[in-house]
Amino acid sequence: MMGNKNLIMVISHYDFLRQFLESLLNKHGYETIFFANEQQIPDTLYRSIPELVIIAAKDKAAPVCGAVRSLPDLNRIPIIILSESNDSADRADSFSAGCTDYVVSPFDEMEILSRIGIHLENKRSHQWLREKITEQTKELTEAQMETIIAMAELAESRDSLTSLHLDRIRGYCRVLAKKLSETDQFHREISQEFTDLIYHASALHDIGKIGVRDGILNKYGKLTDEEFEIIASHTTKGSMALESVIEKHPNSPFIRMSVEIIRFHHEKWNGKGYPLKISGETIPLPARIMALADVYDAVRSKRSYKEAKTHEEAVEEILNMKGVHLDPSVVDSFIEAQGEFVEIYEQTPRG
Repeated sequence: MMGNKNLIMVISHYDFLRQFLESLLNKHGYETIFFANEQQIPDTLYRSIPELVIIAAKDKAAPVCGAVRSLPDLNRIPIIILSESNDSADRADSFSAGCTDYVVSPFDEMEILSRIGIHLENKRSHQWLREKITEQTKELTEAQMETIIAMAELAESRDSLTSLHLDRIRGYCRVLAKKLSETDQFHREISQEFTDLIYHASALHDIGKIGVRDGILNKYGKLTDEEFEIIASHTTKGSMALESVIEKHPNSPFIRMSVEIIRFHHEKWNGKGYPLKISGETIPLPARIMALADVYDAVRSKRSYKEAKTHEEAVEEILNMKGVHLDPSVVDSFIEAQGEFVEIYEQTPRG
């Protein structure tokens, strides 16, 4: 959380120092908020986030500094300690507890103002640097994401029947994640990060099709059992390719979710899907969301062996799959959000 410009929080156990600081700081354009002790802070902190904290504590300042530093909104705020005694042990302990500066009596007005100015300038410089790093990281992440999506589109482009559906799939998954996040069952599991991740990761669901021959991928008519097994292998081939990336980037939630979607989006709620024939909540949630999005788009899309069906027909088929192919909770959320599915379908090109 950003600090209030020029607001300084003072925790003073001494009335005379409170009066001294109030006069000094207000005279030089700083706003002030005062507390007699650190225990008062949590009750009012949410209304006034300072840019700097001054602590004037009796006896030991280090415990007060530690208590202030433990508050989430103050973990990056400069802390200046004003001490009545030159206690070397307390000085060392205070720096260990997170103080930025330690000033010993007698207190000189110009010295205090200079130190405040230096630490505020440093804080703002650090904030600027963090913002620039965040901005550059965001640009890099977006560039990487666009590259990944381009790879997914390349895989899809080999399948003449499904080359136009990635944008719809991503939109459907995001809508379902948002709707599920509003339920008691999933509101803790589905965060904004989850929703953003599934929007991007869902585009990779069929990336394993790169390893399937064109003749099988675009075959007109029914597949033989052998050909179906080859098509079905796209789930394991795709996920295995990304699992090697996990070894290099084990903390990437995007890669982990992508692997879950790629490997398990053809599993069924009743355990009769592929490749592992797992069932129910054993199937990762992102894959269960993806499964419904995939079904809806397949039903509504024209194929060489069928015409595209209406939204109402798609709803009927999905309801028939509830608890069989599809997670009942995901189906319920789909029914609530079906209007948004129609909007996505109508706004996106169909194949």
